[in-house]
Amino acid sequence: MAHLWDIKVSIDGHPMWVYSADGQFHYPKEVDAVVLPPGERFQAMIKLDKPAGDYAIRAATFVTPQFLTGYGVLSYGKTSTTGTVVPPAKDDSIGYGGNTLPGKRELAPMTLQAYPNTVKPPQTANVTLKFRLHRNNTNTWIMNKDPFHAHLEEGDPLLINPSVASSYDPDLVPKYPVGSIVDIVLISEKGNPPHPIHKHGVKAWIIGQGRADFTWNTVAQAIAARPEFFNLNNPPYRDGFHTLDSIPEPTFTVFRFTVTEPGAIFMHCHINLHAFGGMGVTLMEGMDAPLTIPQYYLDWNEAQKNVVRRSVKNRSPEAQRRRLAA
Repeated sequence: MAHLWDIKVSIDGHPMWVYSADGQFHYPKEVDAVVLPPGERFQAMIKLDKPAGDYAIRAATFVTPQFLTGYGVLSYGKTSTTGTVVPPAKDDSIGYGGNTLPGKRELAPMTLQAYPNTVKPPQTANVTLKFRLHRNNTNTWIMNKDPFHAHLEEGDPLLINPSVASSYDPDLVPKYPVGSIVDIVLISEKGNPPHPIHKHGVKAWIIGQGRADFTWNTVAQAIAARPEFFNLNNPPYRDGFHTLDSIPEPTFTVFRFTVTEPGAIFMHCHINLHAFGGMGVTLMEGMDAPLTIPQYYLDWNEAQKNVVRRSVKNRSPEAQRRRLAA
């Protein structure tokens, strides 16, 4: 389910101290429920201070198209446990459809603060990329003007042969040098659901988010106009960026990172249908010249190209006619 829907998790009677997000320590937050968007990871501690027994672990999807709930069992202080029966509710925090119950605390991810407090974002950037998230039709999802079609993966990997990027739509392969401080602005056009965007490579500070269109040329201009949307002091430091829904109006999310080494860095929506539908780009970071690639990777790449060639040949009309004739 984690590649399709957000999942909300809670443990009956046991608050959670969330202390890590996407593999990065953050100052602990005590909450009763945590939402897990596709591709995002959280770590939490719980205190086993309740009477010995079984307690329900609840995991629920709470977005369309379908509401589902599953259960696990936390058992401690006992000599044995059934392990197959969901225990009765004991101070539960979420309902069947994933709704957070009154008086219970749900993690607000934008309130996480990177630990230690020396992990702070640069105060300015020298590259700004604005991506408008939208869909063209039922199956096509777009991050930057045009879809990143899956068939592009049948060519040479950009990491091995960066010159291939010249044959791509330039909106799909933005480039900038090592040492750049980059602001990426994700603008969800009106009518979009939340998108769990994941960027490979280095993590980034999520420095801004707002329910408004991003009409400024730079983040500095946006901060000057709407400072309430931004945090340059102690923002989260992550590789997953969950955009706001934009059903009534456009919304935006801004993250900032420093390019420390060259790479062809894929950034995409983590909902499978959206990724396959084209919602992705490859960030060409310091890739003006080919990298030194170990020979065994080059050999593996050549072997995979041969597999693709055979697959394409087997899909040809002539090959299909021969199979039908047989």
